[in-house]
Amino acid sequence: MIIAGFSGIGKTTFCQKVENAVDFGCMPFKYSNFDKLLASGRPVESFKASLELDFIFGWEFSYRDAILDYHRQNPQAYLIIPSVERVLEDLGQAGVPYVLCYPETGARQEYLRRFKSRGNSPDFIDIFIGGWDNWMESLRKDSCGIHIEMKPHQYLLDLKDPIDRLAPLTSTLPPDPRSAAAPEAPI
Repeated sequence: MIIAGFSGIGKTTFCQKVENAVDFGCMPFKYSNFDKLLASGRPVESFKASLELDFIFGWEFSYRDAILDYHRQNPQAYLIIPSVERVLEDLGQAGVPYVLCYPETGARQEYLRRFKSRGNSPDFIDIFIGGWDNWMESLRKDSCGIHIEMKPHQYLLDLKDPIDRLAPLTSTLPPDPRSAAAPEAPI
């Protein structure tokens, strides 16, 4: 099952506490020097949205393909991904089901506290809190995912049972077009 979630909902904690849950973050796909910064020993939250990250244009395509490959090979896993609009659009257009979890609009101050307490940088906070209304509007407009709007003080782990009940709706993946047999040449 693919679960896409907004920043700060508790994706990492969910993966630490739930068997067969994989935190499939996008940063290694998005930034060419992510592994180098990670090896520096600094906490990841401290360099998210940092200008020292080297952006890879078109990263969304390799990330989407990696999500699909992993999910096809591990269909029983909870595959936890960030709610990246372009990636979700591609998954939806390909007919890939996912659950989309995000906070209710009024939770802005709570998420500001969450971001500060986990050590996110001012740049990160500016992106997610400064653009809060746009983020929430974009998530609500998603027409492909199964939406779960999170109540105040809820975390992803609190939603495990409702998410598990959605499993039958998210278990079928379309065939991988890359594995389709090539058409035979006309004689």
